[in-house]
Amino acid sequence: MRYRSVLLHGKAEFVEDYDAKVDALKIIMSHYTDNDFDFSPPAVNNVTIIKVRVVKLTGRKFEII
Repeated sequence: MRYRSVLLHGKAEFVEDYDAKVDALKIIMSHYTDNDFDFSPPAVNNVTIIKVRVVKLTGRKFEII
């Protein structure tokens, strides 16, 4: 049996600034491709970005071999 878990406590806040939303979308897309993306204003305005300011983070890993 193996497992890894992470527990995060923090404060969530909605990102409303257009440029900050674009920056967040670029970071997310960089995890999936090396291509650069241009986001149209309607796409950016219709997406909700939630930023979590981490207050406490714990993790655990368990393995039986």
